[in-house]
Amino acid sequence: MHAELDKNLNYGVRSRQEGSIERIGKKYQWIALYEFAALVSDHYKYKTERWEPHDKSYQGPWQAYLRNIDPSCILKLEGNKPVGEVRTFINFIQDSFSWNKQLPLLDWLSLTKKNIPNPKAIIEVKDSAGIIWLMLKGEIDWDEDTPPDKDPRSSTRRKMWYFIKSYLVKETDKNKYVRWAKKQDCWGEWMLKSGELHSTFLGEFPESFAFDYYNIPYYNHEGWTKSTFRENMPVKILVTNEYYSTKVSSYDFSLGDESVPIHLPSKWLISRMKLSQIYTDGRFFDTTGTLTAFDPSIFDKRLLSCLLIRKDKFMNFLNRNAYSVAWTVLGEKQVIGGRIYQDAKGWPRINGVLFLSDKGKIIGTSKWRYPH
Repeated sequence: MHAELDKNLNYGVRSRQEGSIERIGKKYQWIALYEFAALVSDHYKYKTERWEPHDKSYQGPWQAYLRNIDPSCILKLEGNKPVGEVRTFINFIQDSFSWNKQLPLLDWLSLTKKNIPNPKAIIEVKDSAGIIWLMLKGEIDWDEDTPPDKDPRSSTRRKMWYFIKSYLVKETDKNKYVRWAKKQDCWGEWMLKSGELHSTFLGEFPESFAFDYYNIPYYNHEGWTKSTFRENMPVKILVTNEYYSTKVSSYDFSLGDESVPIHLPSKWLISRMKLSQIYTDGRFFDTTGTLTAFDPSIFDKRLLSCLLIRKDKFMNFLNRNAYSVAWTVLGEKQVIGGRIYQDAKGWPRINGVLFLSDKGKIIGTSKWRYPH
């Protein structure tokens, strides 16, 4: 029926990558594939690879990575219109520091006490209505502007970044954890990582068979644990967030070429704080219908993709249940593009440990050093 159209649709194109225009007949091939997979799952025993952590029972198509479109999520990279409450921010991330352009590049690299973004001011932010939020997870990049007549790829410019993660710790264990953490160099990706939603729909998080299948340590869902990728900690801690992307493996062309990243609170936090994702868009509301945790970039791409939680609600929860929260801060100053300005000491790095005091003040230390 569609032979002539399909024959000439991708004439001269040999790519099988995502983004190519597929034949109409290909649609029926996809339908046949999934019908065949369903028949196989009904009539044959599922066999896992020897290194997989689960038994050999078949639970659903998520474990075979057969799902590549998330029908529960209609978010796009930009232009999303919220239903219900959403918060707006004026000065979201501190960007008023000076690049000290009058200094030679190597002198700027060694300047680590002045005109440096304060991690505490980044973690605690205020929205346009005066409500205070805490950042539980975020990656911040600052790039010096390139003159319009220069090519960014060949122009030497200053750059800086911070990587912020947070963990819950029992109040009775806080001092012991902080004493240990202050002695650690958290570089090297050995601390606990955020869990990622593998082959799980946004609407299936956090209560579904699909999410439960991946909610185990093998997939970086450690729960409360002392273990890290390098050594055991003196107390148990809990990662506060999850990470979801609309295009882990998607043929949904409505998304364009880029994915929509969403930082989410952990299942443990959602359950204990009695939060719910009413609109399947990464916003979580408490039992009174008040927005309590969300990724601000979903509805304003000018804002950072991160996880924010309302401070008053979060502190009430922590105080009632005898928990506290601690952050690790990693960062680096760089000079990129054109000639590489770097001496034998390498780029200066920041390594910080912060925590929330009983009175709600973020305290702790962040130290800069050279790796060599």
